[in-house]
Amino acid sequence: MSAENPLFQPLVRHFFRENTFRPTIVGLVFRYDHTQKMYLIVHQTARYFPADPERPRWQFPQGGIDLGESLESSLMRELGEELPGICIDDLQILEPVFHYDEIEDPTNPTNHGFRCGKAYIFSLIRHLGKRPFSVAKQELEDYRWVNFVEAVKCFNVGLRIEKARMLIDALHKAETYLDRMVV
Repeated sequence: MSAENPLFQPLVRHFFRENTFRPTIVGLVFRYDHTQKMYLIVHQTARYFPADPERPRWQFPQGGIDLGESLESSLMRELGEELPGICIDDLQILEPVFHYDEIEDPTNPTNHGFRCGKAYIFSLIRHLGKRPFSVAKQELEDYRWVNFVEAVKCFNVGLRIEKARMLIDALHKAETYLDRMVV
């Protein structure tokens, strides 16, 4: 499954050196159910948002990148932490650095000391398996496979507008890319 991007390590090193944005890997995972594209979204646990525990927070699987960690290693670690039982052999990285965005939010405690916010590096990944998997209950409450319209609805319900917009932009880019691709 190796698909390393030469820009990945210098970008991550820059964030650590300058202490600006916390580098975050995002797995934009999709599969085909017959001819329909379905995207994997996950629901974060309320412990991350104690002030508003009832608000739904659906997003793509994601997590912080460690200094020196490869793109593939960070993706597999995060997917394995959040979705135990996902079979790594069922994943095919199509575009290692598919989309990039930053959200400035210097007061967010999940920045882990980075002073500006988070930098999101999206990888486009095809899921080829059919087996269900579980979620790590300490991080996630659930996962779903949803189509484009359902994903947009989920993102617009509980997320801050900047994050919802970023996820929808990446999703739209994936739709366009995949529509041009031969399955």
